[in-house]
Amino acid sequence: MTQLRTPKEVLELALQKYQRQAGNWLLDEGEWPWRLSLGSPTEAEVQDGMDAVRAWVAAWSEPNKSISYPFQVERVERSWPKMGRQHLPSHVVFSSPLDVALAIGKQSDWNIVVDRAASLAGAFPALARHRVLAKHYETLARYADDDFARLRSLLIWTEQRKPSNLYLRQLPIEGLHTKWIETRRQLVRDLLLALRPISEGVGVPDLESLLGLKRQEPRMRLRVLCSRLRAKMGGLTDVEAPVSDIARLPIEPSRVLIVENQETALALPDMDDVVVIFKLGMAVALLREVPWIRICSKVMYWGDVDTHGFLMLHRARQVIPQLQSVLMDVKTLEDARHLAVQEQTQASVPADSMLVASERQVLDGLLSGRWGERFRLEQERLEWAWALAEVRLCLTG
Repeated sequence: MTQLRTPKEVLELALQKYQRQAGNWLLDEGEWPWRLSLGSPTEAEVQDGMDAVRAWVAAWSEPNKSISYPFQVERVERSWPKMGRQHLPSHVVFSSPLDVALAIGKQSDWNIVVDRAASLAGAFPALARHRVLAKHYETLARYADDDFARLRSLLIWTEQRKPSNLYLRQLPIEGLHTKWIETRRQLVRDLLLALRPISEGVGVPDLESLLGLKRQEPRMRLRVLCSRLRAKMGGLTDVEAPVSDIARLPIEPSRVLIVENQETALALPDMDDVVVIFKLGMAVALLREVPWIRICSKVMYWGDVDTHGFLMLHRARQVIPQLQSVLMDVKTLEDARHLAVQEQTQASVPADSMLVASERQVLDGLLSGRWGERFRLEQERLEWAWALAEVRLCLTG
């Protein structure tokens, strides 16, 4: 039988269309009015399903409506040989996006976004009907009034001033604070890019550059395990500083060990000519900025035996191709599998990663659940005397 759409089904379709298209409607895109067919039963179908068709017609009859829908119901006259002349509902017609929003209870959201888009376009003509407003439709609908006022003030302040050379926390804008911007970084960045289009082929600037602000330089932490090297640094053992300062340190160790976790690095004893770098996480690309690391005769990476550990290893090896891993092999995993825990989520490592065959074997086993679901062996869980002996052997071998 021909599908006959009920009022409930029409509202469900209207909600789906709103969720997909509301942002585009904000840009005056879309064809209006929107006519939605309710179905057209044949005479035979009406005869065979008389009760169902009567219920359907009744649902679309004005006297039986329990709610005043913000759309027009079109009707059509049918003249049939056996059943004579019949008046049936045929289409519903929404005349505008507002009608759709009214029908599904989104009138407030729609009006808020329309007003806010107009407010932004009034202050910044370049944003009028700009695609960025469609992209962030839901965000603009969800913002509290004071949050939207802060957003608008930030854009106005930025457009009225040359690069300020301030840090993010120093912005003299009422009600603005660092966490506010950090949680809205993507929206602010997209709006500024809309106001300041970049040339094709030019790298996309970060938020601080778009705001004309200074950016805090990434920091690196290391421990100098060698007394001879410590003497060149005034006796300092544990150092954390901007990467550019780390790059200028007057040391040239022959061996560098990169470890994933702080506790492991802090537990390492003195070793001749060795510096340990730690707490980099996924920021291992910073190793590229330190020339004395790249010229070491041996650079080793010791991470957790889990998917994130191998992703970090891959990224570190992109910077230092000669990088070797330690205690991230099948033997280590199987010897200490009773100490394993579970990863919350598994990382996605590129199929063409820079892992060597033995490392890829472990990663494939982790992804397939060979040793258990989301298997994870944290480096600090290993029996310390044994792990330290293995690390010493690899560094000196």
